[in-house]
Amino acid sequence: ITGWGEMVKTLVNICLSKIENSLCSHLQLGKNLNRKCREILIERLCWHNRFTSRDLAKLATSLFTPNLMRINICYSDRVDDMFLELLTNSRCYPEYITISRCPKITSKGIAKVAKITKRTEEIILRKLPGIDDNCLFEIGSPFLARISLCGCVKITDLGIMSIIKNNRNLKSVDISWLHLLTDRSVIEIAKTLGPKLEELDAAGLNQLTSLSTLALASYCPNLRRANFEDCVKLNGVGLTEMASCCKVEELNISICKEIEDTAMQEILSQSLLRNSLQCLHINGLPLEQESLDMAATLQHLTTLSLCGIASLNDSNFDRICMTAGFRVKELQVSNCTDLTDKACQSITTYCTAVSHLSLMNLFNITGVTILPLLKDKSRALKLKELLLSGSKNFQIDVVRVAISECQNLEVLCLAALKGLDDDVAFSIARNLPNIRILNIKNGNFSDCGICEIAAYCNELQLLNVAGNHKLTDRSVFSLAENCTKLEEFYLSGCAKVTKAALQYLSDNCTNPLYYEHKVPNAPNGLLMAKNLDSGSYVRVDQWFNKR
Repeated sequence: ITGWGEMVKTLVNICLSKIENSLCSHLQLGKNLNRKCREILIERLCWHNRFTSRDLAKLATSLFTPNLMRINICYSDRVDDMFLELLTNSRCYPEYITISRCPKITSKGIAKVAKITKRTEEIILRKLPGIDDNCLFEIGSPFLARISLCGCVKITDLGIMSIIKNNRNLKSVDISWLHLLTDRSVIEIAKTLGPKLEELDAAGLNQLTSLSTLALASYCPNLRRANFEDCVKLNGVGLTEMASCCKVEELNISICKEIEDTAMQEILSQSLLRNSLQCLHINGLPLEQESLDMAATLQHLTTLSLCGIASLNDSNFDRICMTAGFRVKELQVSNCTDLTDKACQSITTYCTAVSHLSLMNLFNITGVTILPLLKDKSRALKLKELLLSGSKNFQIDVVRVAISECQNLEVLCLAALKGLDDDVAFSIARNLPNIRILNIKNGNFSDCGICEIAAYCNELQLLNVAGNHKLTDRSVFSLAENCTKLEEFYLSGCAKVTKAALQYLSDNCTNPLYYEHKVPNAPNGLLMAKNLDSGSYVRVDQWFNKR
């Protein structure tokens, strides 16, 4: 049944791709499609930059209809304000609107979209450098539950205050990385939304102070998720009040370096927080032993991130694992340079439920003591993510065991490890069919290894092979034929790969593909051709040299 479902899905993708490629010359095709197919085609045409100024009006007539419910416009260098105006003229009132990473869109276009938001439940406007406060004044819907303005760097307190006043039923607000915002925005969010607010992402707001967290503590008792990562002026005063008043289940206060150890102890001692908190991210904080011990005793803790904590050593980490190991499913201790193989032994002994494990940039571990965990079939099959990048002394034999035993891995990061070669690639291909994210940067792979991964790991969404100087267009062509779900591809330093091959890969991928290919001395004029005898792709110049 699974195989048949995959085959049908592939057939649907093929049909939609054919329609996408011929829509301009057969406009009636678009009119005969159902709503969902039209929505998918609009997404794909945006992703592949098919909305040219020449064809925009014709495509809009065929695809923009009043019954559109979901608008997803992302990763397009050609979509502009005219596109949004034609969309608005179709008199559709979508429930979900996503507009992301489209540099030509300005406030004028978003202001047009604001006129069709009266039934909208979710609006995501992400990384649009051309929009400012002026486009937010008319966005209003009694049904709007979630809004994200992440990375729209021109937006100020005025725009946030306006959109909050016009949408008083919001439950989730994302204002992360809007560096112009101050406490005024968060205070207005807290006062206006009150107990309705459940999620707030304020990461990177470097002007926030304890006034914001005090307001949230006073007005938002149902706040479940709060992200204050990199809010460098935030201290423990308001967070302590939040911990005593809000039912926070997920808290991220990483890199908030004004939070001292005594303040952290006060935060973690609040009984309401101790009964509700499930996910805690305290990366890079200047914490001591007592705070770490208190974090480990949280009753419902399932995710613990302790990356970059200077005081973390084998002894106190062992106590943490002894206390919380049986509960924790996601454990991150990257960049804690004092940890050794004794820490891995603690994980093996106590962390019986772990499914996500990050041990990156730990220079004193070899991984030998984690072998019993990897060889325990039931525990190995629980692992979904294993991050080892930068731990340069991690033994390649342990990596091989992890690949062969942890066959449910979806994320594997091995960048800069010693001994990465085609044998490792063959093992990945044989054992990890569900891998989505694979980082094998700075390995010693050839086209044979990467082609094998491409042939068997068809779920790949992110692949990093940067620094593998042997790779040619053959690897890229194999990815194009087999890994159509690829969304991110990093291959800087692969000088033998051509832009033509990357464009072919991009055209073949179902989703928009971001690739990074920086090569200081890329050979010019490379041409690949298919050898009809062997079926493999070869460089034309090398072929003639051989002959």
